[in-house]
Amino acid sequence: MRFWDRLIFFLDYVLFEIKYYFLGAGAIFDDVKNKKSNVCPLRNLAKTTAIVTGGSRGIGAALVAKLLQCEMHVIIAGIMFAPYRESEDGFESHWQVNHLGPALLTHLLLPIIEPSTKNERNFTPRIVSVTSCAHAAARQINFENISMKDHYIPSAAYAQSKLAQLLFAINLGKRLERASSKVQVHCVHPGIVNTDLFDGTLLKKNYAMGAHSHLQSNRFFVIR
Repeated sequence: MRFWDRLIFFLDYVLFEIKYYFLGAGAIFDDVKNKKSNVCPLRNLAKTTAIVTGGSRGIGAALVAKLLQCEMHVIIAGIMFAPYRESEDGFESHWQVNHLGPALLTHLLLPIIEPSTKNERNFTPRIVSVTSCAHAAARQINFENISMKDHYIPSAAYAQSKLAQLLFAINLGKRLERASSKVQVHCVHPGIVNTDLFDGTLLKKNYAMGAHSHLQSNRFFVIR
């Protein structure tokens, strides 16, 4: 890599880190500002099922614990700033784990979710995508070089994957709405949470607070 290429790569790297800290600081400010209004009484959700991806640790584990308190049956099925790796299918790891995997799972489950809306009038299944304000750091999705292998910046790869995740959720919601489906699609940003995703960064909050962001509006993926 030539000197000027290395310099541009370094500046891009630094720029992404600065963007992340500004976005993180803004998220923390919003959490503090809305602290008093963030009250979510737990309601009984017996005979319902939640599928929580990433439910074995961090925010997912805290969310599972809360849902179990609601008498809900939980099925436990993201990575961030990871060094460059490719999946067995040849996709960059952030793109595979944060976007392709959840998108495929959603499409596979839709044939199961849709019929459930016909059984009960008042039942509204929700597909909730745990997004991130980090998507704002992505300029665009680089379709010509999704993996960004030659000039790989972990934070840029993460931002791109979260942008793709958000766009997928928005598009899916519009398609379901046009089809007059009762299935709703929601996106939620949990804030800067103290999980191992944030190792090496300074902006964090604890797991329970992150789970609370999900429970606040009862926006989780529920099927019967």
